[in-house]
Amino acid sequence: MLKKFKLGVIGAGFMSKAIINGVIASKFLNPSEIIVSDVNDDALKTLQNLGVNTCKDNLQILNNSQFTLFAIKPQTFYALENDFSNIENVKIISIMAGVKKD
Repeated sequence: MLKKFKLGVIGAGFMSKAIINGVIASKFLNPSEIIVSDVNDDALKTLQNLGVNTCKDNLQILNNSQFTLFAIKPQTFYALENDFSNIENVKIISIMAGVKKD
């Protein structure tokens, strides 16, 4: 399956914004190649202003991104773990401390 975005990010907090800003500033990726999900509308609006695609659906991120960055709190990850366990070819990047993929 062809993935629409090169990088999907779950979580739009300070760390993910710093990473996204760096990726864009270094011209490693164009903003149009990135999609971010979060429950916070204000956080998503900040990223929309950079030209990044946003949504509130984590499954959209997982299904449409070549790589998925988890930039969320560990307790949030455990609630989402079942969402991606059945999706094929999920390439995960994580900045979560203390979380292992089984």
